[in-house]
Amino acid sequence: MKKRKKKKKNGEASLYPQSN
Repeated sequence: MKKRKKKKKNGEASLYPQSN
């Protein structure tokens, strides 16, 4: 998996759902 920088969007809920 590509490690992307933490982007401020909807908190931590939108950090992985897009990658998974």
